[in-house]
Amino acid sequence: MDCKETMSKNDIAVAVRGLSKSYTIAHNAAKHSMLGEALMHRIKNTLQRAEKETFWALKDIEFDTKKAMSSASLAATVPVKVLC
Repeated sequence: MDCKETMSKNDIAVAVRGLSKSYTIAHNAAKHSMLGEALMHRIKNTLQRAEKETFWALKDIEFDTKKAMSSASLAATVPVKVLC
């Protein structure tokens, strides 16, 4: 289906609008294997904060799927729809 084509409401099984997913990545963060270590580090270094970065894996994605589409068709179609 071309991006300019529209489906009627009766043809749509799933409509997604504004789908976003972000991850917060902490740089230079202390890594602890035990809860006690993490708590003691936090108490000792109350003012020290790790530098953080937000990575957007998906941002404001939109797509529609037809009622007859299988999940395999959806997986193959979504990346094409995202680029439109």
